[in-house]
Amino acid sequence: MKTDYSFACRQFARMRRTLLRTLALFVAGAPALLLAAQYSEIKMGEYLHYAVAAANGGVYAGIDGIGYTTVFGTPSLYKTNTGWVDLPVAQGFNTSNQIYGSTTGISHDGSVVAGSVTGSTTNGVSRQVAAYWVNGVESVVPAPPDDPGAITVGATAVSGDGTTLLVQDGTPYSATVETFVYKIAGGTFTSLGFLGGTNHQTYATAINSNGTVVAGYSSLDNGNINGFIWNASNGVAVLAIPTNHPNTFYLEPACMSDDGTTLYGRLTEGGGWVGFRYNTTTGYQDLAMVPGACTADGREAAGIEDMYFPAVWSVGNGGGYLDHLVSANITPQAFPTLSGPVTISPDGSAITALGPDAYLTDQTWYGTWQIFLPVPLKTAAIPPAKLTFSTPYQETLSEPAGTLIQSADFNTGASATLVKGPNYASSFTLNADGSFSYTPKAGYISSGSDPENGTPDDRFTYKLVSTNGTSTNAVVEIAVAAPAIPTVDTPTTANVTATTATLGGTVESDGGATITGAGVVYAPMAVDSYPQIGDGVAGNATVTATTGVFTVNVSGLTPGTDYSYAAYATNSVGVSYSVTGIFTTLATPQSWQATWFGSPTNSNAALNADPYHTGVLNIQVFAYLGPYQDPGTASPAQLPQVQMGGGNFFYSFTEPFGVSGITYGAQWSATMRPNDWHPVPDTGDPTATPPSHLFSMPMTGKQLYMRLTLTVQ
Repeated sequence: MKTDYSFACRQFARMRRTLLRTLALFVAGAPALLLAAQYSEIKMGEYLHYAVAAANGGVYAGIDGIGYTTVFGTPSLYKTNTGWVDLPVAQGFNTSNQIYGSTTGISHDGSVVAGSVTGSTTNGVSRQVAAYWVNGVESVVPAPPDDPGAITVGATAVSGDGTTLLVQDGTPYSATVETFVYKIAGGTFTSLGFLGGTNHQTYATAINSNGTVVAGYSSLDNGNINGFIWNASNGVAVLAIPTNHPNTFYLEPACMSDDGTTLYGRLTEGGGWVGFRYNTTTGYQDLAMVPGACTADGREAAGIEDMYFPAVWSVGNGGGYLDHLVSANITPQAFPTLSGPVTISPDGSAITALGPDAYLTDQTWYGTWQIFLPVPLKTAAIPPAKLTFSTPYQETLSEPAGTLIQSADFNTGASATLVKGPNYASSFTLNADGSFSYTPKAGYISSGSDPENGTPDDRFTYKLVSTNGTSTNAVVEIAVAAPAIPTVDTPTTANVTATTATLGGTVESDGGATITGAGVVYAPMAVDSYPQIGDGVAGNATVTATTGVFTVNVSGLTPGTDYSYAAYATNSVGVSYSVTGIFTTLATPQSWQATWFGSPTNSNAALNADPYHTGVLNIQVFAYLGPYQDPGTASPAQLPQVQMGGGNFFYSFTEPFGVSGITYGAQWSATMRPNDWHPVPDTGDPTATPPSHLFSMPMTGKQLYMRLTLTVQ
């Protein structure tokens, strides 16, 4: 027997969360100019009735939540002439205990409803059974033949013609979840199998008009969730991961067209959900919303956008918020007045969503609203009533293609048209692709949308035009800032030696006023960690600059010293600094002696001395181990070691960071006589960072000796 430890219904949990949502943010604008008369909406009976699946002709399957304190309710059917009517749920259960259930699908003509019912049997066992109702008469699907004792079974969908159910045995909390195609007339079960070798959980979520094509998802052994399409002839075909979402590990179809060629669903991307449309010929298409229902022809879908807000999408119109569609074509309303769940009828003539129905003292109760649409969906683009931008003083604002179009709902095929230009522009261009360029007049500074003093923000009016209609006018408001101090980017260093460096920065913006000076301030970090002009400590290297990159050479630096520095620029408003950077000058043998021994004249500081008797001379510590190596802890094992390989005798090493003033060399000899030492060429890369050295000689005789040399420059 498959066991289950929790009865969970995620879609109803989302319904419950919407009950406490408050209202905010009104959408402005008059109705769109096209086809407004084809839109209308009605409230579907009492509050706390929720439509979850749509048939044609104003028939819906849902639940009646009145009297329930959890996320469940009584399966219910809505018809225009009867309103909500609860469906019978008593078959096989003890009616003295609470019985509840859900609906998950409805045939296109509304005659067959699929769902589940949960209650206690007469012997006290809690069970969930797959149920379906034909013209309001309840029937219970028998337990699957491979699990006769099943206690958590549900019908997750019904075919458009009402002949076929998808029956799921188990829940996500069960070790095994198996889904079947169940033919009502013959009572036959066909298992969809499993994609995982050891992980056996398969869910079917969509079915075509006659039950011959099914889509769903299945758990793999690595924990990923793969989508699939099944048909009676070929079995299961795994859905490929979209190429533009290569990191997808969860892909879940939600609904299917009647012919089985088009799917809508969701996939994971970056920790969130991305909606998609998939066609067996054209492949994947990203959607802004996460779809939950679609039309029979697969050309329109309804779902949720930005996690909470009902939305609709069509091939010819694109997508947008349902609240915006209602506000533009029926009556203005608050956003988000409507909330999920959302359904769309198979013929695309109506959408349902939850809307406020009763306003109590401490919360808002929601009921289902039915919104009637033209078929196919056809609405003008719906731009935001106002978009705001800003630009620094006397700087051109340039926005790319799509700026004014992508911000609009239902924008497929839309182009931008100017209605009224700005008042304070020295030049202005609005392009059909939604891009625009704006340069303010000399001296113009704005002071807000409606200032008491000064000039207002500049603005222009535009509209969007497509074959679906012309939008209402929309406004772009542009704030032009007063002159400000320049903007200076991260400082740069290059060519750092013991006493010199090339420093610089980037003036990103002049702040709207002419750059009057630029440069770099610097100081030993131990003395001044945040150097500024005129602080009495920092050096100041100036340069003539405008906007863009500048560099300046500085000299007279102290070897082996950490410096803090910052780039700056000035204009008539003031001075601006970059962040503070740090660089370190290279050490010289003399600076190293002063650091470790107090003075180069100290007898222990002599470069050929070994004051700590480590076997490593001072000059070797500095040249081979670097200026930060404590000479008292140096070891001969740290020095470059002679090597043999490929028939060669060689030394190979890189210079330690921070060293300067040393020339590295090597000599070879066959006899080790004083006058028999010869230079070995350096075939390393002195331009590398850090520089590398390679001194190599071929082993051509019986004996060969090599030694390294160091010369102070």
